[in-house]
Amino acid sequence: MSFWEAYFACAGGVVLSVIIPVLSKSVQQQFATGEPAAVGGALRLLRLIWRHTRRYWALALLSLAVAALIALVMGDTLSTVKAAVMAGYLWDSTLQKISGRP
Repeated sequence: MSFWEAYFACAGGVVLSVIIPVLSKSVQQQFATGEPAAVGGALRLLRLIWRHTRRYWALALLSLAVAALIALVMGDTLSTVKAAVMAGYLWDSTLQKISGRP
């Protein structure tokens, strides 16, 4: 696996680690209102997603830089895309836990 393949796979894991909790919170808030579905509901959901993602941008940028380090250091051991995605996901998830973000 080349450096760029490993990097993009690690970065994909980082993105998943950021997106999953944000989408979970946004969907929970969207459907917790008890209101019937409406056309404006999609716009409200996008606003909720943006509100929850704002605070993750600095962490995501740091994590993408760390994905480059993971790809450099573990490049030989990351033989599959699955392993690289999991390395990125686990790193970023751990970084979020350490920084106190859910």
